[in-house]
Amino acid sequence: MKRTARIKPRTPNWVSGIMSKSKKPCNLSLVCFVLLSISWVVINVGNWNHATIVQIWDQQSPVEATKAPPPPPIPSTPKPQVQQSLLIPQRWISNDMLINTKIIKEEDLLVYSHGVQLVEAFASHGITLLLYLGSLLGARRHLGMLPWGDKDLDFIVLSTNKTAIDNVLNSLNSLNYTWRYNKDGKGPGSWGFGYHIDFKEPSRTRVELMSTKRWPPKVYIDLWLFGSAKETGMMKCLGIENGCKRWARKYINQEPHLHETKSILPPRMIPFGPYLFPAPQDPDAFLDTYYTDTWREYCNGFRLGKEKCAPTLTDKYPFVYRNKEIVTVKRGNQVLLTLDDTRSEFEVGK
Repeated sequence: MKRTARIKPRTPNWVSGIMSKSKKPCNLSLVCFVLLSISWVVINVGNWNHATIVQIWDQQSPVEATKAPPPPPIPSTPKPQVQQSLLIPQRWISNDMLINTKIIKEEDLLVYSHGVQLVEAFASHGITLLLYLGSLLGARRHLGMLPWGDKDLDFIVLSTNKTAIDNVLNSLNSLNYTWRYNKDGKGPGSWGFGYHIDFKEPSRTRVELMSTKRWPPKVYIDLWLFGSAKETGMMKCLGIENGCKRWARKYINQEPHLHETKSILPPRMIPFGPYLFPAPQDPDAFLDTYYTDTWREYCNGFRLGKEKCAPTLTDKYPFVYRNKEIVTVKRGNQVLLTLDDTRSEFEVGK
């Protein structure tokens, strides 16, 4: 068995000096005993500290070894924001189901398709479009476009940046359309509410048109530029260079309507034809401001309904009836569709 030599601890100089100056032998001296004990502790503790620091040095620097480990990072909370991906139209029901129940007409599908393409194009550039005027009214009262009158769409543009909007419209070269500024109005200035877009049906032969007996509808879209009414903190149509005021003076003989910001923001998605389209947060309150609360029962007229929706209309066209969260679409007494707003479920009427 190999022997290991024991190393005798070195006595510090200051201890040797004291011992050498002592006149008495210190083998049995209590003082010497205490000094020797202190010397042994100092030597061995020093050796232990040295070994410990060497071991830590292999892993990290001595300075880091003396610091407490850093606490785990606190995850940052993202700022709440409206995600553009949630403001892109999404299909909620098949075309056939709406056509078979005669809630919408087959030839109107092209109009909804144009609306989807336009909303997606603006969303890809960070600009939000919301259903407005007759489109919003149709969505809430008929689940789609107004079943009579022109086949047009109206959208709020949550921006007044003319350059940015021009760039979006100019980038849509793949669509068969033309656009122009709206400059209609009364009073000082030369601008209107925003933009007017005309879409054209792709060319089809006369034989195809005669065989289907459905002539393509003339489709156009109006874009109304909205922003903050600084003097009130509410929102209203501003148009280009405040041109919406000129339009309102000419056609409704008043200033543009003021809307509570909370009735518009944040946007929500509502059924409009076979898609969910972005719309004001409280569409009914928004419509109450523009059309007054008679829009639910009065029909016809440019803005305010002239008369109650007579059976000649309710028996011919689909109308929406609401009972809390339950939405029923009827034509006369026939139930066409039943929706549960809280769960996005629906049943087709018999």
